Amino acid sequence: MDLAILVDFDNTVTSQDASYAILDRFAEGDWRRIEEEAFRGKYTILEALEIQSRMVRGDPKAIDEHVLSIVSLREGFLEFANWCRENSIHLEICSDGFGHTIPLILKREGCEHIPYTSNHTWFEGDRMRIAFDHKREGCPVNANCKCSHLERLGSLYGDVIYVGDGATDACVAGKASHLLARDWLAAYCNEKGIQYTEWKEWTDVIEYASTLL
Repeated sequence: MDLAILVDFDNTVTSQDASYAILDRFAEGDWRRIEEEAFRGKYTILEALEIQSRMVRGDPKAIDEHVLSIVSLREGFLEFANWCRENSIHLEICSDGFGHTIPLILKREGCEHIPYTSNHTWFEGDRMRIAFDHKREGCPVNANCKCSHLERLGSLYGDVIYVGDGATDACVAGKASHLLARDWLAAYCNEKGIQYTEWKEWTDVIEYASTLL
């Protein structure tokens, strides 16, 4: 059986949120207020990301070095990625954060082969810019519509496992046939009555995926 695994990036692949790491150090203004107001519905995630990205100011090299110095992979991810490769399972990352952090971290870990989608971020001088290459009109939650990627992989592979942890995984959680959730996402699923399997370690994801092979 063909199988694909679609995974969130910040706090799922990684142990820290790379976008938050940038904002904590380099944002000029109260970026957390924007985050809180987005959760309350004043802004969409796309609008919040536009505002927050404009707050970021600094030397791009220093920003990248900061990300690399504090953002690590969640323990076991490299072994999980290797397992997927050995078993011909399509592994893909889907993020709704600052996209340039993903290839930065994957390159450091020797994982450049893993495909990903995210919002496109770059620098003009010392200012961050952002574009939403994967937005879908009408998507109520994400700037990078994770449901559209779930659908795309489903049409290509049939079975798709989604692995996530947070608020940007909420919409896709209700559509995934195979959902592995932890932390905020698990609590959300419990509240909404969404069926899921809890995961703690990447070995849990391997164990679950093995049952579908």
